[in-house]
Amino acid sequence: MSVAVDAPPPPAPSAIQQLARVLPGIVLLGIVGYAGKITEQSIAAYGRAHHLTLPNIEYVLWAIIFGLVVLQVALAYISFAAPVVGVLHGINALAILIISGRTGQLGSETAPSAAGAAAV
Repeated sequence: MSVAVDAPPPPAPSAIQQLARVLPGIVLLGIVGYAGKITEQSIAAYGRAHHLTLPNIEYVLWAIIFGLVVLQVALAYISFAAPVVGVLHGINALAILIISGRTGQLGSETAPSAAGAAAV
C-alpha cells in the first residue's frame, strides 16, 4: 500500500521577483512607444525642413506597427522550436499588412493635395 504525501506549497514569489518578471515587458512597451513618437516627430521635421506636406500620422499607429514587427521577429524565432507557431507568424504578417495599409490610407486622407494647396 502506498501513502500519498502532500508536498508543501511553493513559497509565494516576493514583490521584487514579480517586478523582475514584468519589468522587461514594461521596458519594451516604453521603447516601442518612444520609437513611434520619434518616428512621428522625425517625419514632421523632415517635411518642415524640405517644405513638404506630409501626412501627420499619430505616434500610436507607428508604435502599433513597430510592436507588430517586434512580435513578427519573436514569432519567427520561436517557430523554429515549435512549428505550430508558424501559423501565428503568418497571421501577424497579415496584421502588419492591414495596419500599414490603413496607416497609409489615413495619411493620404489627412494630407492636403498639392493642387488644392496651390489653389488657396
